[in-house]
Amino acid sequence: MGLAAGIAAALGVIAIASPASAIDPGDGSWDHSFQSWNGGASLYIEEHGDIIEVCDSAADGYSAHADISWNGGGYSLTAAGAGNCTYSTASTHDIPEGIRVDVTFWSGNTVSVNDIIYFINDH
Repeated sequence: MGLAAGIAAALGVIAIASPASAIDPGDGSWDHSFQSWNGGASLYIEEHGDIIEVCDSAADGYSAHADISWNGGGYSLTAAGAGNCTYSTASTHDIPEGIRVDVTFWSGNTVSVNDIIYFINDH
């Protein structure tokens, strides 16, 4: 055990980290980011380039899922294994500009109303 880990253990400090995003949104920050109600899924959205990423945020045996839909299209993403992420961009799923995009994301067996979001793809 390293010195920092030993000090943290002695003080009872517990660090919980979300998985790092697998893709850079381009400008260094995401337009939208969300955590599922149970902490098992993280969702990142960058409207420019239609980048949507879901990450498995917990070592709980469940995968993280996201269903993305809009009038005329949609797709699903799954990330399996804590710290793993999967994403889509405009090159695979081109979302029309100015349209409402609905996203449901979850990990485990239950979706909370807090895990259902939408955004307007306006840039």
